[in-house]
Amino acid sequence: MNISELKELQKKIISIDKKYNKIALIGLIVILIIGIVTTILLSKYFMVAMFVLPSFLWPLMIFEVTIAIIKSKKISEDSKTFKKEYKRIFILNALEKEFTNVTYKPEKGFPEEFIENTHMMTTGDSYESNDYIEAKYKNVNFSQSDIHIREKHETTDSDGNKKTHWVTVFQGRWLVFDFNKEFKANVQVATHDFPSAQYYGGENFKKVKMEESAFNNIFSVYTQNEHEAFYILTPHFMEKLKKIKEELNISIMFCFIDNKLHIALNNYKDTFEPNVLKEINETEEQEKPLKDIRTITNLIDELRLDNDLFRKEV
Repeated sequence: MNISELKELQKKIISIDKKYNKIALIGLIVILIIGIVTTILLSKYFMVAMFVLPSFLWPLMIFEVTIAIIKSKKISEDSKTFKKEYKRIFILNALEKEFTNVTYKPEKGFPEEFIENTHMMTTGDSYESNDYIEAKYKNVNFSQSDIHIREKHETTDSDGNKKTHWVTVFQGRWLVFDFNKEFKANVQVATHDFPSAQYYGGENFKKVKMEESAFNNIFSVYTQNEHEAFYILTPHFMEKLKKIKEELNISIMFCFIDNKLHIALNNYKDTFEPNVLKEINETEEQEKPLKDIRTITNLIDELRLDNDLFRKEV
């Protein structure tokens, strides 16, 4: 599918959406009119109003729900096709311009077991991941996926009725980079506002205070080996982590695991997702992925992950 065909598919989706929105609007207007008439009748003819209300209101409400379901079904497959082709045309093209050895799988992500095995964050009661990217920048291998983790919460009211609601504990990007230092023990560095880190980090983890109070005011550090924490978190490197936190202005976690650097960006966004109902402007769509791509390149550049001067055998 080329851009022209993609635009035609989008026009079809928008047309269907507008058509069923118009039908739904008419239904809402009818419901409103019935509500007004019923209010008037209630004041004069109570029994008549009680007959009019269920006879017309409930069927119309069922009609509204039915219209919403039909619209969803009619545009569902086309929307999936649109997103798939959009990402192939715009996102993959942008990635290949910036990186080498690119593998992009929009419908795939990090398996739940991958995150669980880091022992750095809970995966909650609902786990979703997509937009898997694997590539190389300045000879640094990296991978990333969007991740959405939710917890199921149940509450009971005074009458004993249970209600279930879902709470997002993490939604954002999880990135994994080759790290330019080799280390013997894992280390977790998370901002105090990071919501879902498992600070106990599995067995033998303990909290470590760094020598700089300004750093401790922003981050909590947990490690299996205090010496390794100080080896990785040099004063210069801590300054870089503070700068990244300040620039991104989100809750963030850095995990040093098995000689890799994991970075979790809790920005409550789904990266690279197009707006199906907004008509494509080619120039804008080519620009959109660049901000998210620059997040990757800036992290590698800022942390100088391409510099292997300090790599050593352990």
